[in-house]
This record gives sequence, structure tokens and C-alpha cells, in this order.
Amino acid sequence: MKPNRTRKELVFVVLVFGFLTVGYYRGRDTIEPPAVSAQLGGREQPTFDELVPPFGTNSIAGKIETADGAAAEGVEVMLARADLASGSAAPLHWMLTEADGRFAFDELLDGPYDALVYRPGFRPLKFALELPTSTPPVWRLEAELAELEALPPLVRADFVGRIATPTLAAFGAPPPLEGYEVVLRPRDPVTMLTGALKRRARVTPDGTFRFDELVAATYTMQLLPPWAASSSWPVLDEVEFVHTAHASDASRPLLTIPPGAILGSLENTDGRAIEGALVRLWLEADPTREWPPTESDASGAFRIVDLPPGRYRVSARAGSTTREQSVDVGAGSDAVQRVAFER
Repeated sequence: MKPNRTRKELVFVVLVFGFLTVGYYRGRDTIEPPAVSAQLGGREQPTFDELVPPFGTNSIAGKIETADGAAAEGVEVMLARADLASGSAAPLHWMLTEADGRFAFDELLDGPYDALVYRPGFRPLKFALELPTSTPPVWRLEAELAELEALPPLVRADFVGRIATPTLAAFGAPPPLEGYEVVLRPRDPVTMLTGALKRRARVTPDGTFRFDELVAATYTMQLLPPWAASSSWPVLDEVEFVHTAHASDASRPLLTIPPGAILGSLENTDGRAIEGALVRLWLEADPTREWPPTESDASGAFRIVDLPPGRYRVSARAGSTTREQSVDVGAGSDAVQRVAFER
């Protein structure tokens, strides 16, 4: 009895599997596929324009001539669509003219074109072209451009110069010359094409300065104090200087340290000198133009030199007390001014 029971169970399982298989395939045939719009989340199926190759059936043959009517060989001819936005996929047609000046293009679309014509030594030209056309274009170059002037050859020579110190007795001992800076600026910016550039040189203890292989040109020569080296202000002296290939004369001073100075003293109400007071100086018309600060010495004296003519503001501060005064510094015998501050 047991074998017959097992056989019946196996037959039952096979029949059930068969019914399920038949039901699956019948249901698959009757279920409709979901709409494309449902697959796109309810949006309509996108449509695209038909791709059109950017080539046409037009051909064109033309000729490029020089201004006197001769065939122009080696001229660049480019055709570009004139009615399409920049960045379009329309091809750019390009070629060089043959020995007889002729050019030819094919597979061109209908419509307007811009023809760009260029040959080295001539001004580029632009012509309008409408296709299709039955008239072969003949385009003529303008007269050849004049040759540009050649730059003059560079002329270089070493230059050595000298600066001078003030001679006024009231100025006191002349300052040490080392550290002053001489700046050369080409007077005419066009001369920069010839190699004339801004140059800087430091003054040595003997008052000389040197520029090696300086390009011959006209310069503006300026003198700056040691504390303002590598900057552009204050200009203590300025002259126009013409440099040639001839040897320079270092014995003749070109620039002079200005004699302008302010000599001052600071004392309290009972006449005692105030040492260590902070002294500042700036241009009265422009407070941002300030000299390096200094201090009064044991005798209460201070000294500010290298001052071009002008109106200055002097400030002395000791403790919580500050005193200010306007000072006019002139030239020549009026270059040295004395001021006194009382706390």
C-alpha cells in the first residue's frame, strides 16, 4: 500500500504544477503592457526632430585675383553659414587657391554664406554669397599692405653717474650717501619697444651709481631717499637725461640731495629738554605722505632732512601731550626751518 500512495502523491504534484504553468502563460497573453506615459511618470513621450546631414548638393567654383587682376595663389578662402547661430554644427569649408587663383567647394547647403578671404600681407576681406548661384564669384584683393617699419637696433652702453650733497652751512654735516636710489623711467612709453625700461640703482658711499648696458634713450632720472628705496615717493630731485653710446662723465653731478630740513627742539615749561618725544612729519595737503618718525635726543633736539620744497605738518608727542605746527620748507637759503615746541 505504501508504494501506491507515493505514486499518487507524485501524480498530484505534477498535475498541480501543470495547471499553474498553463494559467501563467494564459494570463501573460491577456495582460496589456503599461503605457509609455506611465513609465515616464505621467509625462508624454518626447519627440525629436529628424536629423538632417549638414551637407547639401550645391557646388561653387570661383577665383581670387590681386588688385591688378593677376591670379592670386595661396589665398585662404573660408565659407561659413551666415544665418546660423554661433556654435552650430554647420561645417566650415576651407581651402587655398591654386596657382591660377581658383578655388572650388561642393556639398554646400542652400542659403547665405560669408566668404572670408585672407592672404598674408593683405587686409582680410569678407564677401556675401547666396546659394544656389549660377555666377562663379571673382573676388579681388586690395593693394598689398605697406611693410611695417623695422625697430631700430638696440644701442647699449654702461653709465656711471654721481649725486651731490647740499652745501648750506645750516644744514649741518652732509648725510651719508650710501643707500640713496636712482630711478630711470623712459620719457616716451613708445621707447619701451626699443628695450628702454625702468631701471633702479643704489648709490655707493662715494656718491656714484651705475647702470650696466643701459639702452640709449631719453629718460627721467629721479632720486629717492634710502628709506623709500624700491618705491616711487618722495622724489628728492628729478632731471631729464639723454643716454647715448658715448662714455659717461661721472665727475659731473646729475642729481642733488635737497637741502630742505626741519631742525626743532622740545622742552617743558620750565625750560628743561624733553628726551624721547615722538616726532612725525607729513605733507599738509596729503596726510598719507608721511616721513619716517624720529625721536628727540638728550638735548630735546630733532632733525628731519631730505625735504623737497613744500608745506609740512610737524607733530611732537611727549606722554599725553601733543603739539603740532605747520612749516614751509623752501629752496636755497630758505631750505632749513627751525621750530620749537613747549610742553
